[in-house]
Amino acid sequence: KELLEEIVIKTLSEFEKGEPVVELHSNDEPPALEYLVYPLFPIGKPTVLFGDPGAGKSQIAVITSIMTAFSRWDDNPLRLSPPKKDMRGLVLDWEADEDDWRRELAWFTEIFELGYASLYYRRCSLSLAHELEAIRSHIEAVRADYVIIDSVSLAAGGDLNHMDVATNFFRSIRQLTTPDGKPLTTISLAHTSK
Repeated sequence: KELLEEIVIKTLSEFEKGEPVVELHSNDEPPALEYLVYPLFPIGKPTVLFGDPGAGKSQIAVITSIMTAFSRWDDNPLRLSPPKKDMRGLVLDWEADEDDWRRELAWFTEIFELGYASLYYRRCSLSLAHELEAIRSHIEAVRADYVIIDSVSLAAGGDLNHMDVATNFFRSIRQLTTPDGKPLTTISLAHTSK
């Protein structure tokens, strides 16, 4: 029991130290940004699409899923650049249901004459912070390169006008990583605030 308690105390102590301090220099050359779909979604960064209900946020998310699954689709009519390799997304849905996403996926693959496409989908009920461990295990299981969060207000679990709700949401996003430990690209869909 004493040994276990000592391990827990040391683990908590290391965790509370946080990230190390890094010295930055004006002549450092940071790596160029890479994009999930150029020029919209930087890899390893959070992106939030704001818009009124029915403005097309979910459609952009579906098209992104299709483009990342078809990296060879560089002659697309949207003039967006797909990633250099096929990438896998996971839809985390607090707002609609899987049939809505199925309809959109089928419609876009038919319209663009792409044949078959698939995406990973999970319906969510609790806030992102409360489902974090389960979501991390799903990201690992499907080997997701990015997640789509629909929608921010429900995923945050409260009124986004309260600072602690928004802060907890983005703190949770920062804890999501790719299966190889890199920061996860997130595309969050949000309604325009009053």
